[in-house]
Amino acid sequence: MTKTTGALLLLAALASARAYAADAYERIDASVAMSDGVRLDASLYLPQAPARARLPLIVRQHGGGSNKDSPFDVQYGLKAVATGRFALLMYSARGHGNSEGLFDFFGPRTTQDFSEMLDWVAAIHGARVDTANVGSAGYSQGGGESLLPAARDPRVKALAVGNTFADLNYALNPNDCFKFSFATGIFLGAYTSTLSRADDTLALRWGAAFYSDTEDAGTPLLPSTTDDLAARSPQTYVDALAARRVPVFWTNAWEDQLFPADHPERMLATLEARGVPVHYWFASGGHAAGASYPAEEERREQAMLEWFDQYLYGIDHDYGRRPRVDYWQRASGDPRKPGEWRHYTAAAWPILDAAAVSLYPQADGSLGARPAAAGATATLVNGYASLNVANDALVREIAGNVPGMGDVLDRVPEGAGPLDTLSYASAPLAQPLNVVGAPVVTVTQDSTHAVVQQLDAKVWDVGDDGARLIWRGGISGMNGSEVAFKLWPNAHRFEIGHRVVLTVSSVDFPTFKPDVEPWQSTISLGGTRLDLPAVPQPVPAARSLPSGGAMPFLLLFPPFRRRLWPGAARSHRPEGLTAR
Repeated sequence: MTKTTGALLLLAALASARAYAADAYERIDASVAMSDGVRLDASLYLPQAPARARLPLIVRQHGGGSNKDSPFDVQYGLKAVATGRFALLMYSARGHGNSEGLFDFFGPRTTQDFSEMLDWVAAIHGARVDTANVGSAGYSQGGGESLLPAARDPRVKALAVGNTFADLNYALNPNDCFKFSFATGIFLGAYTSTLSRADDTLALRWGAAFYSDTEDAGTPLLPSTTDDLAARSPQTYVDALAARRVPVFWTNAWEDQLFPADHPERMLATLEARGVPVHYWFASGGHAAGASYPAEEERREQAMLEWFDQYLYGIDHDYGRRPRVDYWQRASGDPRKPGEWRHYTAAAWPILDAAAVSLYPQADGSLGARPAAAGATATLVNGYASLNVANDALVREIAGNVPGMGDVLDRVPEGAGPLDTLSYASAPLAQPLNVVGAPVVTVTQDSTHAVVQQLDAKVWDVGDDGARLIWRGGISGMNGSEVAFKLWPNAHRFEIGHRVVLTVSSVDFPTFKPDVEPWQSTISLGGTRLDLPAVPQPVPAARSLPSGGAMPFLLLFPPFRRRLWPGAARSHRPEGLTAR
């Protein structure tokens, strides 16, 4: 490094430090009346030295049970203000903090509040804030309350959301498997435990419908739960975002069990197919998954700020040319616990270079590289309530607040009865196996069920240090003779000597569909398999160099991704992954 370069970097760092000083912005607090008379608590932040006479506006939405003064959201919201290029609006959603009213769980009234808040900024501060050029950001509830208003309000020109939902029905009842603990504990409890005021009757009615399997039934006075949740789901309105070409950055944590990492694709694939700029960022943290990895959190928030820089302010950060996917893979530590993470990129999602590694259950309990012999079968019965609370995210979340409870749960085995759970283990791996994405489980069966059947599958990494649950998922309903379903996406590296273990069960309480029918299934092992999306060589992300002041933060991503394994066949199988 030359002396000149070193001096420039020092000056940039000093400029950046000055930008974060408390007196670098003006905060305007207000109680803003909505059209129905409810008053919302709001704060508008304006830089003391704006880069333009009228600045684009970023609306930073807080999560469920929080409020506009959330330290996490304020911290990163102010980083946008510190650039001098953006104004920042933060307000407490109705029923939260000092705002009046009841939160209606993503209903039309709360969504309308967003637009009325923009009206207030335009009327009072329009000379300094350009409310025709708005970006919205937020996690969890804040993500939903960014996506939903953006579909209706043409003033929103860019979005950056995280750990949120595309389809609320799918989030609570994926593939017709009811997340009982989340619906009753986190989804509702997050509000009551923080003294937030929400329309509890909605959540209770939805939960009752899922529990009784009547979510599709409506009345002349009340819509069905299915229709009600569709009206509150961003995916329902994706065509509006596509028509207005609203760029969407979506970050989702791999280990988030409330809103798993399959939600971004449900919307972004549609937008991308219609030429709308999108970016995937798969990350650490998430609901009931522990804190984010600090380095990943910083990089993620910086990438989101650059997204707004490019699509609201006009500073080119190479989005559209850099790899479209950033993902972080856990390098150490058990799921839902602190650990190290590594950063990779990919050109597209799902990853183009991924090749299906197919593994087949065998009659001897092994997981082999070839289909089982003709006629090989296994029997699975409905166990009604196989209790697997040790791997339930809500239980883990509660245990995290009780000293020693996490260690107790670590010693609680999976409910794996000899009749309601089938388990298959591979031989020790002779080489590492990198898997990124959503495994697919296919089950061929002859079942006696006449009403409803649930199948659950999990994929474990088993080594000398124990077993770690990496993927999970299930499907419920009138399953046919062949059932194929995706598990929740994740990124994981199986090390040499570790085993891949597949378990298939008839129930996985507290993720379940109430089912008291005494069914039995004869599983044809020859037609049953696990398909893992294996990545031959993950592409490390290029390191970034910071810059200060009003200069953009440069991320040095390559303009294209070299295909490292051009000859990979879709049926590639690593050596050593054979039956025991």
